[in-house]
Amino acid sequence: MALSILFYLGAYNYLNGAPFLALFLSIIVLFVLVIPVARGLARKFENVTSEKSKKWYTFMAVSIAVITSASFVFSLYDEYRVKSLDHAFDFQTEKALHLQVDLAGEMYIIEDKEAMAEWKTFLNQYDVKKMNNREWDSDLSNEQGFVVSLIFDNNWTGGSVYENRLINYGDMDYYQVLNGPVDIAWVTDFVKRNQSFTAKVVEPE
Repeated sequence: MALSILFYLGAYNYLNGAPFLALFLSIIVLFVLVIPVARGLARKFENVTSEKSKKWYTFMAVSIAVITSASFVFSLYDEYRVKSLDHAFDFQTEKALHLQVDLAGEMYIIEDKEAMAEWKTFLNQYDVKKMNNREWDSDLSNEQGFVVSLIFDNNWTGGSVYENRLINYGDMDYYQVLNGPVDIAWVTDFVKRNQSFTAKVVEPE
């Protein structure tokens, strides 16, 4: 179980941009500290338990370790698997108050539920995969894009979408669009057809 936890933390941090040293230190801590301490405790435990108790506790320990390992592996797999663009943002349009799209200096507010469902269908056609921090290029000058937000009663979700990548503002995760580019012309037509009202986007000073 200790191996599973340390490997997960090291691998997770490494995939999210931490240097390889993070993964290396996790392994060192495991072999220098965790395993020797666990071995010492196990030897003391053997001296004070019956054979039947040993088998029961061994079974429980192995079961917990297997379940923990499987959970960590699945969590890591789920985070980096291919998913729809909509899934990356967790856009539950049916529960939202309105959709907000900031495009080319204009902020469009869309309140119609059917329009928001159409928007979700549009996003679902694009497949994305999470990128680690080292892969992200902050130079976005050559790509068109827009900012999209889904507003709820007491929270919101959203991010920036570009032709071939996107940022989820909730977790500050980066994604690559695998079957792009995202159709910005469709987005422009959509917001103009369905806007409840529009306003100029005010840039922070």
